[in-house]
Amino acid sequence: MTMETELIEEYFERGKNYIIFEKYVEAIEDLTKAIENFPDDEFHCEKLFMAYYARGVAYKKLKNYTDAMQDFEQALDFNSNSAETLENLGICLQKLFGSDEAEWAFDLANAIENGYNLRNYFRRRF
Repeated sequence: MTMETELIEEYFERGKNYIIFEKYVEAIEDLTKAIENFPDDEFHCEKLFMAYYARGVAYKKLKNYTDAMQDFEQALDFNSNSAETLENLGICLQKLFGSDEAEWAFDLANAIENGYNLRNYFRRRF
């Protein structure tokens, strides 16, 4: 049985608002409910991206870099051109594994912010 769309949206919006008010545990709880119940279809891709991203931010604020990293990676599955998500992923990688492991995420974020075509970026880089 799935939740009604209105209830899912309520969890999603409330979770985002909790982040604004620095109630990160509550944000994670509500965003998790939204993520678990949003249909995984083309119509909801942007909402899923935003939910994973927001939950990643909440985890990062709580210094739970492992779960934040996983959520930022999930968010990138829905929107691989999000420089902000890549920057946050880079911060988590840096905290967990050091600067060398994070460099690629920061490089990609810079490439996106500067309007580079990622296909050309990869050809030059690798």
